[in-house]
Amino acid sequence: LFNSISSKIKIADKESSPHSMPKQNSLSRQRILLVEDNIVIQKVAIAMLELHGHSVGVASNGQEAVDMFSPEKYDVVLMDCQMPVMDGFQATRHIKQKHPETLIIAMTANAFKKTKDECLAVGMDDFITKPVTDSDLVEVIKLNLMKKSKVKN
Repeated sequence: LFNSISSKIKIADKESSPHSMPKQNSLSRQRILLVEDNIVIQKVAIAMLELHGHSVGVASNGQEAVDMFSPEKYDVVLMDCQMPVMDGFQATRHIKQKHPETLIIAMTANAFKKTKDECLAVGMDDFITKPVTDSDLVEVIKLNLMKKSKVKN
């Protein structure tokens, strides 16, 4: 299933092309915490992000994300909203309470305006709807990092 999905979104299989290099773009290498309970989505997102030179840590639920996160370890959090143990809304509140500057982008299958509004209300910085494309995922990260850097300057 992973190989089928990967081929549809044009992700190179690292085993079949060991000499392939990460794509170069204007987004510098980031340390990304992917918070996602679906293993297939995890694998696809990891492949997309690593293809662009990013390092990726994975949490399978919001509680794992809260336990794993520190600004010294991760630059960006990609947060699913609906997960077991602790959902993405609660996890975002916990992370933002200790680290309000943290860039958290919701990555959810629910495209309703109500969900987007709830994501922003709990402190998520942006929102992307699954299924995500390689270019959309990289672009949303890049745009939000640019916004954050302008705010700091």
